[in-house]
Amino acid sequence: MNPSAQTNSSPVPFFIWVFILSVPFWIMGMAIQVELPIPLPLSALMAFNPMLVALFLTYRADGMMGVKALLRQIFDFNRIPRKRWLWVIFLMMPILSTIQFFIVATIWEDVTDVQLPILVGIPMFILFFIAACGEELGWQGYAYERLAQGRSALITALILGVIWAVWHVIPYTQTSDTLTWVVWQCAVTVWLRVLIVWVYVNTGESLFSSIVFHTMINVSAFLFPNYGSYYDPFIATMVVMSGALVIIGLWGKTLKSNRINSEIQLTKW
Repeated sequence: MNPSAQTNSSPVPFFIWVFILSVPFWIMGMAIQVELPIPLPLSALMAFNPMLVALFLTYRADGMMGVKALLRQIFDFNRIPRKRWLWVIFLMMPILSTIQFFIVATIWEDVTDVQLPILVGIPMFILFFIAACGEELGWQGYAYERLAQGRSALITALILGVIWAVWHVIPYTQTSDTLTWVVWQCAVTVWLRVLIVWVYVNTGESLFSSIVFHTMINVSAFLFPNYGSYYDPFIATMVVMSGALVIIGLWGKTLKSNRINSEIQLTKW
């Protein structure tokens, strides 16, 4: 874990302030409708709230040195012990999205005029990377470190995933008018957090890895043929959950060393 973080502090204030600061964005998303090539409500701008809250709470606890240390984690790719993990970080979500599409294509009979706007992927990656920095600096870099005290990585991931999903409920309702869609989208959100934590734990707790993986989640979803028009959260949940359960089954007992106050402790995944 990040040795500069006061990980013994409670993550509850972080969660409370993130939700409070998100209320204006939820209201704005309800009041103002925007037409974008991809189905994103205006409330998606709340993505930077976790970063702002994390930086504020870190400043109160550790001053500017703590803030700088937290910001430096955005590009801590040097922490990744095995560079082969870059293949997982960049390609796992595109592969899972491809599997989802083939399932959709098998079920639906009207899958026609399929377009994959690859060239749009570059600016999309940049924009989603910036947004992922706003989220992961708070959720993974700040909240996870504190929530993980005394818990396994898996339990921490599930708890954090549920909170993360609840935070997204209103933007999800602004994206779709069906309750079923929102419920399954929340379900896949929880399992995606499990995958993010799995990547984080196995890449030397590199926040950069979490940010890029989060970026690829969004890029894969919105590059999903025809800007996500064939996306189905139920199928996405089944595919992502299956992948996560396989990972848990294969590496669920892996021990990961974490540095706390210069002492090495073992934390079970």
